[in-house]
Amino acid sequence: MNRQDKEGKAMLLEVQSIFGLYPNIATQRPSSVGVMGAVTTQVEKIIAAAVAAGTVISGDTVNKENFFTSLVEDLFLGASATSGFASKPTFEQPILKAKVDFSLSHMLNINYNEIETFGTNVINAITPVIGSLTDYGYLPADLTRTNLEFADFLAIQNVPQTDITNRKTQNSNIHPFVKEGKRLLDEAMDPIMNTLIKLNPDAFKAYYNARVIHHFPSGTTVAEGFVYGPDGVTPLYLALVTFPLQGLTVRTKLDGSYRIPLFPHGVATPTATMTDFNPQTATPYEVKQGKIVHHNFIMTTI
Repeated sequence: MNRQDKEGKAMLLEVQSIFGLYPNIATQRPSSVGVMGAVTTQVEKIIAAAVAAGTVISGDTVNKENFFTSLVEDLFLGASATSGFASKPTFEQPILKAKVDFSLSHMLNINYNEIETFGTNVINAITPVIGSLTDYGYLPADLTRTNLEFADFLAIQNVPQTDITNRKTQNSNIHPFVKEGKRLLDEAMDPIMNTLIKLNPDAFKAYYNARVIHHFPSGTTVAEGFVYGPDGVTPLYLALVTFPLQGLTVRTKLDGSYRIPLFPHGVATPTATMTDFNPQTATPYEVKQGKIVHHNFIMTTI
């Protein structure tokens, strides 16, 4: 999904939620009901297409960078131990050393599409001498873990082409839904909301705040996630997520998502609440500056 569609989708979700937060709009302007129903249909199509593409509405499906960093760090530990072993006085093995003598910065700068060959070569160099690396702090269990991390990363990296094609198809389907949703707001909903500027100023302001498409730069601190029903699948709409330490609250959108950009970094202990469900409080976690931190809630019925 391209950036414009992502931002348009976020705007439509935000606008659609305003009509849940201000139900008096429908009473004051009955004509808004049909228009908002049409907008909601487009939002539901966007959500369905995103799910079919195997992507969540907000955040990353897989944080590949974290997988990559963890793998490279373990490859680096094994390579360093092997390099030390290959450099033993009176027992130097220059050919083996050349195969594993890399700095961490060099390894972290390897392209994703090159790591399969590079990692295989490093593991092939480590494996024959694994029994001799104990004194260098690298055990057979470490090599087992590295191999598992390697397999996990490659499972993400080497997605079958059919899955890639299906994802591209579903992502391309999102654009017309976003475009139609925007058109409905421009041509039908904006004029209706304009008539509420004095009658319902709070709803008027909330609507136009939601209509703004925000462009947040890479590196913006964000706390986000989803609130689901007991099945862990059904999204809960208009659930309240509260961050007491930061004094912030937000309602979930139609897809169950919540998102707070420009989040004041630090420790977070959010609580999700909704009628007919038990409150759920997250175990404290850190939201680091410039990072996107994703936390989901699965509610239980009272």
